[in-house]
Amino acid sequence: MIVESRRVFDTMPDRNVVSWTSMVRGNVQMGMLEEAEALFWQMPDKNVVSWTVMLGGLLQSGHFEDARDMFDMMPVKDVVAYTIMVSGYCEEGRLDEARELFDEMPKRNVVTWTSMVAGYTRNGRVDVARKLFEVIGAVILRP
Repeated sequence: MIVESRRVFDTMPDRNVVSWTSMVRGNVQMGMLEEAEALFWQMPDKNVVSWTVMLGGLLQSGHFEDARDMFDMMPVKDVVAYTIMVSGYCEEGRLDEARELFDEMPKRNVVTWTSMVAGYTRNGRVDVARKLFEVIGAVILRP
């Protein structure tokens, strides 16, 4: 299916950021990270979604240093990009790096808070998870 998608993509007279990002995402989902990355760097225009798709692919493939380098290069970072990084680090047990990113986030949402709490819990740091959970109540439920 990805071969057919690529054939259609290659014959498109006009490609936009959505079509490019779709091809990158398809390659990421098929585990074809090298192809995804090659397409990503060929993209004439990238948006925060494009960057985040590639970032997620790198994290899923265990390329944490490359993901961090890409994250640092991102011209615009939104809460989704931060959350993907935080979740990726938590999944791998890299809680210090996750917390560093979490703390520098300009804005957090309930998903980001939950990712951090779950990360601490999964890695046996229930005491820290509980403290963070209590902070969530104060921050999110604040009148």
